Amino acid sequence: MDVGAARCRASTASLPRPPSLARGGGRIAAVSPQLHQATRRRRAAAAAAASSPAPSGPSTPTPDYTAIDRNPLNAAVMALFRARMVDALGGGADSPLPKGDYNAIIDLTRALNARPPAQTRRDTRAILRSLFPAWLPRAFALLFARNLPALSARLNAWATALTCQWLMGPCAVVDVDPAPHAPSTFDGRGMGVRVERCRYLEAAGCAAVCANSCRLPTQAFFARDMGLPLAMEPDFADFSCTFRFGHRAPEEAGAWALEGRGGGGGDDGCGATRADDPVMATACFAQCPSPRRRAAAGEQGAATVCGGIFEDEEAARKAAGVLARRT
Repeated sequence: MDVGAARCRASTASLPRPPSLARGGGRIAAVSPQLHQATRRRRAAAAAAASSPAPSGPSTPTPDYTAIDRNPLNAAVMALFRARMVDALGGGADSPLPKGDYNAIIDLTRALNARPPAQTRRDTRAILRSLFPAWLPRAFALLFARNLPALSARLNAWATALTCQWLMGPCAVVDVDPAPHAPSTFDGRGMGVRVERCRYLEAAGCAAVCANSCRLPTQAFFARDMGLPLAMEPDFADFSCTFRFGHRAPEEAGAWALEGRGGGGGDDGCGATRADDPVMATACFAQCPSPRRRAAAGEQGAATVCGGIFEDEEAARKAAGVLARRT
């Protein structure tokens, strides 16, 4: 009798599930009850995640960004960012789309995300560093983040809202909760940025792009290079996002010693999404253009959890459990 078929029938029978059997050497050995319980929990989490609808973002039409793109400052920053992305991808890697076309940024982003996730994060952090004079992040860390941390948080919130609307869409400086590790210093007043509907995430249509080409490298850039903690919280239901300057990101625990100092910590990495981070526990988007990401999620046994966010099987399974409990 086919053992796999027998197990399948046993799992759907109304009688209690019999001990799992393993055949070998002419003898049948029982597997421990603890292993049965763990297996049932994993299957239940995967089934619940698979039955939950894939997120697709807002149902209303995409906003018109023409006015934002025509702003001279936005156009200049977009052109600089595009040039740095081309440099990171190598000569001749530019998009065929004309100058000023936002979709060229998305083309280049997808090319970056075709690389292994860790490399994508390293390259994106390097792009962020390349937007500034080489001395500036370290100088900011020493002169501002160390001596005037609260002012540094507010300055960066203001600068982000002013210069990044071309990338993320309309956003504004807001108050956020005080940072748990230093509430008297980072009291949250004017230290947040609220992105109404992230243009970048919507155009890319991929949660892994959010993690590997935005959230993780941006948090790493501020914490490790600028010496200022930052936690970003995207909402995959409505594509909004909240920047919390002064808050420590869970992925940046190793960079805490660099607060007020910067300097990169001797590496170019950005860490990886934690398996227990509920913010990033999401199914692959219904409109995700990357079948490789969906296939990876399936191979990892985590139902429809985005495989590009959680790189190993154990992390993907934990994320599937978080998603199942939430839905």
